[in-house]
Amino acid sequence: MITLRQSIPLLALLGMVAVSGCSTMQRQPPPDPGAAWRAQQQVLQQLTGWELRGRIAIRSSSDGVNANLHWRQQADRYRIRLSGPFGAGAVTLSGDRNGVTMRDRGRLLMRHGDAERLLYQQSGVRLPVASLGYWVRAMPRPGSGARVLLDRMGRLKELRQDGWRIRYRRYLRNRGVELPSRLLAENGQLRVRLVIDRWVVTRMRRAGTNPLSG
Repeated sequence: MITLRQSIPLLALLGMVAVSGCSTMQRQPPPDPGAAWRAQQQVLQQLTGWELRGRIAIRSSSDGVNANLHWRQQADRYRIRLSGPFGAGAVTLSGDRNGVTMRDRGRLLMRHGDAERLLYQQSGVRLPVASLGYWVRAMPRPGSGARVLLDRMGRLKELRQDGWRIRYRRYLRNRGVELPSRLLAENGQLRVRLVIDRWVVTRMRRAGTNPLSG
């Protein structure tokens, strides 16, 4: 039997070992945000099928609108549904590389070759729909210069592109992919706030395949 007197040196030794272990863990170098960012972008480039549900608030100097948002994307085909409470006033944008259509409660309103122009003609709001498809995934839009600010985990904290400033407030994880759940986009004229309640990853391209092949 170990007496109390005998146990004191043993406890002291265990304490020294524990402190030594903590010191070793603390001396480990922090993750490289840049390397983590590049790895995350490679994963996101393989994400070709996804779906999100949430809410969007758009504010200008003279007007504002709140809507429920349901966005479904499969490669270059997308369907964006905006609706009020209980589905009231639902408007749907459906598009691919050949153009986009807008429907109001299932009724065809207009066809156009560009989603941003169609939305502006119908609502007066210049929302960069094509860019948003990348920004909601925490990715800069390809083909345009961008400035990025990363957090300690290598996730996108702020993105500046095409006159817009996008700030990422929160992330959630789906199938091992870090995706934004709170973001704010501003360009001096518009303020767009997105709250994403649910992400669903429906398709991941196999690593090593051509990202432009669909």
